[in-house]
Amino acid sequence: MWYCIGTVLFALVLVAVAGFNMPNRAERLATDPGLAAICDSSDTSWKNVPHLAFACSERSKALLSQHWEKTYNAEKNPGA
Repeated sequence: MWYCIGTVLFALVLVAVAGFNMPNRAERLATDPGLAAICDSSDTSWKNVPHLAFACSERSKALLSQHWEKTYNAEKNPGA
């Protein structure tokens, strides 16, 4: 039993450490060229694949968030 608990805790520590070394998730989604090629294609069969539909939905949210952030910053600091 202690072995299982130790293994789970070790895995959680690895995930936490790896998360600090990764760039922002939204930035990765918005700038991923492979995901852009799939999500922006005229062939929408990706919508029938659950993990691709989810990834494209998250990418769309990330792009919208970046747009609003740029718009807000432009209004807040017009000379910048």
